[in-house]
Amino acid sequence: MNAKSIPAAGEQRSLRSALTRTYLALMWLAVGMSSVLLTILGMLALRSSMQQNLHVIARSMSYNVTAAVVFQDRPAIYSAIAAMGDGGLSEVADVRIADAKGNVLASWHRDGNDSATRSTKLLGMDWLVPPPLTEPILHDDVEIGHLTLTAYGGSLWTFLQHGLAWLAVSFLLSALCVMYFARKFAGNIISPLHNMAQITRTICVERAFN
Repeated sequence: MNAKSIPAAGEQRSLRSALTRTYLALMWLAVGMSSVLLTILGMLALRSSMQQNLHVIARSMSYNVTAAVVFQDRPAIYSAIAAMGDGGLSEVADVRIADAKGNVLASWHRDGNDSATRSTKLLGMDWLVPPPLTEPILHDDVEIGHLTLTAYGGSLWTFLQHGLAWLAVSFLLSALCVMYFARKFAGNIISPLHNMAQITRTICVERAFN
């Protein structure tokens, strides 16, 4: 072995850079995959919650408008819808109530629904919005009509906005932590190799076998 075969300082720095890049790539891969999976699971959980809320709202509204549908009282139907309030209709974009023959007795449309719907479709997330739900309106166990509820994508859009904001913050914090630990881990590997190279250089060049 001669002195030329001993790693130089530049080669040591290259090894440190290679190890740092490897650690960074692995950690970014882990952080990225976990973030994507958590976001997808959160959206699926939100979709399931929206679907359950639609069922609850539909059953409650069906009970409230039964008498009005029996007497074909359109003002009373609109009053029953209004009585649900903004909280009761928080997950609803459209309401359509019809009699047994399919004649529309009342319809309701959420203000500001179009912007949220367009934003959700633009991001290709409209498939996460539950499909329209139809609930029968019964009187003495006889179907006298039905109501159709369309889910509101605004809550999904809000979740995406907040989720992306928190994702950006978590990525920034993760980047700082990853860079710190990557340099530290690389240093823990490089330092013993550097000491071994110094000893080998001393033996080869100075013949100091002690």
